[in-house]
Amino acid sequence: MKKIVLVNGIIGGLIVAVMMLISMAWLKNGHSNMEWGMVYGYASMIICFSFIFVAIKTYRDKYNNGTVSFGKAFMIGLYITLIASTFYV
Repeated sequence: MKKIVLVNGIIGGLIVAVMMLISMAWLKNGHSNMEWGMVYGYASMIICFSFIFVAIKTYRDKYNNGTVSFGKAFMIGLYITLIASTFYV
């Protein structure tokens, strides 16, 4: 479980950091289109949240014989979110 959480958390965190840097550079150049910002924000959230889904599915299929409890899936998602959020902050 640790490897799945670390790999997906780091990938998600790097994506969040890169997306943040791109948006900062975009705003610094004076491009403050709100519609683009909304689409960009939702797209980055969907991309990062997909790593939580992939990690839980990988854990369920490879390590837990096709079943996973809600508590275990919640903890995997929470750990990935904590790792990814450290890249954002």
